[in-house]
Amino acid sequence: MTRTPHDALFKRLFARPENVRDQVRALIPREVSAAIDWSTLVRERPEIVAPGLGVRQADVLYRASLVESGRSAFVVFALEHQSRPDPWISYRVIRYCVWDWERHLAANPDAERLPLFIPIVVQNDVGPWRGPRCLSQLIEGTDAQKRALGRHVPELEVIVDDLVSCSEQHLAERTASPFLRLGLWALRARGVPDERRIGAWVDELGSLVRTEDDSAVTSILRYHTLVTGSGESQLLDAALARLPRAEEIYMRTIADDWVEKGREAGRREGREEGREEGREEGRTEVLRLLLQKRFGAVDAAYDGRLREATDATLERWVERALTAQRIEDVFRDA
Repeated sequence: MTRTPHDALFKRLFARPENVRDQVRALIPREVSAAIDWSTLVRERPEIVAPGLGVRQADVLYRASLVESGRSAFVVFALEHQSRPDPWISYRVIRYCVWDWERHLAANPDAERLPLFIPIVVQNDVGPWRGPRCLSQLIEGTDAQKRALGRHVPELEVIVDDLVSCSEQHLAERTASPFLRLGLWALRARGVPDERRIGAWVDELGSLVRTEDDSAVTSILRYHTLVTGSGESQLLDAALARLPRAEEIYMRTIADDWVEKGREAGRREGREEGREEGREEGRTEVLRLLLQKRFGAVDAAYDGRLREATDATLERWVERALTAQRIEDVFRDA
């Protein structure tokens, strides 16, 4: 189960192998990247059955072949997302590593080596990463004692992709994909573009609208609606007027979310009357929000009609509000 809007966008971005390829290549040494056959990159099941612990789930796992002659060799990428500090991340990741090795040995009983395991943590906390990156930092003993023991102290250092400390230009240079660019920008900014960068955001969104299906556009815009307040969203709302198709998808995204909230309110009531009231309340809020975004403040006369409308009328008005040029067109008779 995805815990936050940040997680949802992260998993949507890296459901695509090409995005994983571009992301990983930007973060690992070139000699390692050159040794990977990127055409073999496939997604692994993130659910890992840990003996005695039940099912544990990583965020994203991928496997690829290493370019080596004479034998099969693999590399596994574990991409974890953090929107808040987790001092135990290196311990958590090494458990995924061991569990994946166990899965590999169960599927390949004649294997002579274990896959190379590369852990990457993508973080979009409000500030730079300050927590431990190495497993050895979590193990008792002074630094001098652990240095004296050397290789006898278990070690794993995660690669931290600290989005907060990266510029948008740096992130853009990783990939030609507008979906990945916008996704990384959105995570970095936690949904709120800098006023000086709004033009670049809208340009990328225009590229996304032209080259992708609606689902990718919806993922970016839904993240924006879920993580920004009404005041914070005004900048992007106004800029979307330059992209009618994106604006329509944006409005539909808001509508879908509010209708779902209405359904959820009805389900919580636990009775048919409550479900109906929840749906109507959801559609009323959808329409009021759409009207405000499209036409500004809703005057008292129109607001009164909203409160008195039937469910069927509200649904019809929501559809009109997506494309109407004037508020009068939404409320016209027939």
